[in-house]
Amino acid sequence: MDTFLDISSCDTSVELSIQQEWGVIMNRFNEVDIADKVNIKAKLHEIVYPDKTFFCPPSEKVKTKGGQKKVSLNFLDERSEFLLTLNMLISLFHDMIVLIL
Repeated sequence: MDTFLDISSCDTSVELSIQQEWGVIMNRFNEVDIADKVNIKAKLHEIVYPDKTFFCPPSEKVKTKGGQKKVSLNFLDERSEFLLTLNMLISLFHDMIVLIL
């Protein structure tokens, strides 16, 4: 089991190394599928470039002028009501024809 270094009792002249961990990361990266490779690379990118994470607001205001407008939901509701009414009329018409024949 790995143990982590307790910094409070550490001599300041001790050098830290990540060679063992880096070797494990490289081996894992070479063995996994492409989806896991993308995840590993994203995590390393967050560590190496903390200022460029996706959780930060954009440095420039996003230009939305001329962008696509949202579809009015009222139009969709009216269309759905129309289709439902049409479907009911067709069903009634079909039942009337069946009764006649």
